[in-house]
Amino acid sequence: MESAALADLLRAHFRSRGWPEQRAADEQGQPRWTCGVQTALGVVSLEVVADGERQQLVVRARDPLRVPPEGRAVAGEVLHRANLGARVARLELDLEAGEVRATACLDHEGLELNERALENLIRPAFATLERYGPALRAALTGVYDAREAVAAVEREGLVGWPPDDLGERVRASFAQRTPRRARAWAALARDAAATQAAREGVAAALAERLVSSECGPEPSTLADDLAALLGGGVPLDAEAFARAAATRASACPPAQAAALQRALRALNEEGALAPTLAADPALRASLAELLPASAAEDPLELVVIHAAARWGVRVRAEGIQTWAQLQGLLSDLLVDELEPERVGWDAPDPEVLEVLWGEGRPTQEGLPLPLVWEAEVRGGGHLDPAAWRSASTPVVLDLRDAPPRSWVALEEAVPAAGPARVELTGRLGLDELGR
Repeated sequence: MESAALADLLRAHFRSRGWPEQRAADEQGQPRWTCGVQTALGVVSLEVVADGERQQLVVRARDPLRVPPEGRAVAGEVLHRANLGARVARLELDLEAGEVRATACLDHEGLELNERALENLIRPAFATLERYGPALRAALTGVYDAREAVAAVEREGLVGWPPDDLGERVRASFAQRTPRRARAWAALARDAAATQAAREGVAAALAERLVSSECGPEPSTLADDLAALLGGGVPLDAEAFARAAATRASACPPAQAAALQRALRALNEEGALAPTLAADPALRASLAELLPASAAEDPLELVVIHAAARWGVRVRAEGIQTWAQLQGLLSDLLVDELEPERVGWDAPDPEVLEVLWGEGRPTQEGLPLPLVWEAEVRGGGHLDPAAWRSASTPVVLDLRDAPPRSWVALEEAVPAAGPARVELTGRLGLDELGR
């Protein structure tokens, strides 16, 4: 077939499918047509090369995945197993670059190429890559070994990657007593290509396992995986989980109790537990050991000192829910009391403060510069100048205890019911500042 006629045929084929083709030449100077095609694996690069000397047409569908060096032995075994019995298209791995492609070839000497012949060459290349691409990924992520991955594809199919039924696969792996595989499936929920339905399914499956009597010997790994999903914005039925956790906690091993505590705190940090706990004091009381009340629910008596400005105040803070909230509110107080150029930063963003003042869920984003926290208090209640005099930024001292209660507990507290606020209760004289 003349190259001009072949070019017209390819152009018509690409355009009929909405594929934006590009024409160039390959390394040997042979005509080549390429385009990107959206598939269940991502954007697959399609390449059609016309070898005029051999009268052959070569089609390559290139996987968007690049296999890392440490995974190429496993990938090679997957592709070798997949190629057994292959007819029109075969899978190839570039051991140097980690590229995976499906290649199909047609010797068309003496034949008249047409639309159907071209389709019968391109379609098998795509079909082979889309069929075994999930097997390759399953083996590389540790869900299956190479033999199991190919067998799973040929037995049940793995459509797309990650599959939408991740939650069911996690449950099935737990039921089959293969927790390593269950965790490998769960890890795929954090893949950027995972659907929201897949993420929610995994979160629900992990939560069910955490509160079950068959949680397993390593519940902390389940809690870590669940916390990672919750931190990524994946929703969970907080009320149902909290009630199940409260019921299970009284009779579970210490390791499982610690894992339940980790998961509940992750829910709490995302603001999902606050409405349920506020509406149900009995549930809140039943979770007291898993979510201990913190010092945040009592007024915080603080002193804030800015040595450079020779300025200091006494502050009472109430209704504080998180460390970030307290940082933002104290920073706002400083800017109100002193000019921004003396404090060293501008006023906090109004939208951030709106969240910090209790209008929404506390956030770590967009906070002003951090304050310095010191716990050293000299006998008799006088402030030790060494604790703050050399600081270039404001220093905050907690006057309730020496040393103060754990700020970790503050971050993990059950949210207080009232609005967060800080109140200036007095100014310090120059003599109190250690002059």
